[in-house]
Amino acid sequence: MAHRVLVVDDEEAVRGLVRDALEGRGYRVYVAAEFNQATKALKENKPQLVLIDFLLPKKNGFALAEAIRKDPDGHAMPIIMMSGVFKNPKTAVEAREKYQVVEFLSKPIDLANLSSLIER
Repeated sequence: MAHRVLVVDDEEAVRGLVRDALEGRGYRVYVAAEFNQATKALKENKPQLVLIDFLLPKKNGFALAEAIRKDPDGHAMPIIMMSGVFKNPKTAVEAREKYQVVEFLSKPIDLANLSSLIER
């Protein structure tokens, strides 16, 4: 059975690019554009890893990471966060320390790096 990954990004082009790259490597990929869609997809699809854009409409990526960590099924789920805006190292440190984010990636996403990170 293929590993399940949820990609949460408000940009359709980013969701499609990451989905295509990961599906090409054999992953089952689900996508969501915002917080509510993501929480629904988490419950319905039970992904094994979540890739979250930091800047989402209404509620940001930290809010989604916090919701995942509060859920009994999500307390140990690997989360990778990405952003094209925040280059401040403090944001990445907060993501890792407060929300146990595995990695904080800059956009544009290096798909080869992302794939190897997910494989680990």
